[in-house]
Amino acid sequence: MNRPNAPRPLGAPSQAPVEDGPESPMDPAIQRGLFNSPPFSGSSKSVPQVPFRSRAPSLSKPLPPEPPLQSVASPPKPDLPPPPKSEPLPPKADTSPTPKRALTSKGNCRGCGEPIIGKSIKAADGRLTGRYHKQCFVCKTCASPFATTSFYVLGDHPYCEQHYHTLNHSLCHACTRGIEGEYLETEARQKYHPSCFTCGQCGVVLARDYFDVGDGVYCERHAFGQVGQLGGGSSRGGGSGGLLGVGLGGGVGGARRNPERRTTRLMMM
Repeated sequence: MNRPNAPRPLGAPSQAPVEDGPESPMDPAIQRGLFNSPPFSGSSKSVPQVPFRSRAPSLSKPLPPEPPLQSVASPPKPDLPPPPKSEPLPPKADTSPTPKRALTSKGNCRGCGEPIIGKSIKAADGRLTGRYHKQCFVCKTCASPFATTSFYVLGDHPYCEQHYHTLNHSLCHACTRGIEGEYLETEARQKYHPSCFTCGQCGVVLARDYFDVGDGVYCERHAFGQVGQLGGGSSRGGGSGGLLGVGLGGGVGGARRNPERRTTRLMMM
């Protein structure tokens, strides 16, 4: 017998019908168990299918194709000369130290008398004998070193120019410099360069004849004028005035001041 208030047997819980199924299995309805696909009942009404959504085709224009790469011809290389042939290296020089030779003395220095070891100085023309230390090769009179390689030899000793001509009595009486070559010699044995023997007043060169008045030499023209300035012809004893001749006196105690003609000699030193 059926009881009207009899409890119903427990069964599966009723589910609310779902009109549209989820689109993805990851839908929260499926994850919570709220949606089960209903069994196929054979009825003509079927569960509507979710249409497959596909992405719309891109409306952007396609890129134009890239032009093919063209090969660029490289410029021709210049013709280079062939590399030089390597020459064989020279043999290595022997760098081993050479034994030093014992220095021997070259004799004693003529200047200081000490032995000479090493470099020395000697006359190349042989006019001066012996050897000298470099610091000892000086003028024998003034001990000055020679500025150049030139020097003078007198009595087998070196001299500078000035002291050589002084000892050799070859100094010019006018310029006091050394005479080398031609020179004029007066009757008083005074030596002159030919260009230095001139009139004491006008400066003309006296080639041969000259007049000796007082302590100077003059040409004929100025010699008589010089006598007048010196008071020639005057006498202290009342002698006759005027120019006196050669060998004539000017009275007692009078000095002879008349010009005298003299002659030079051309010599070679």
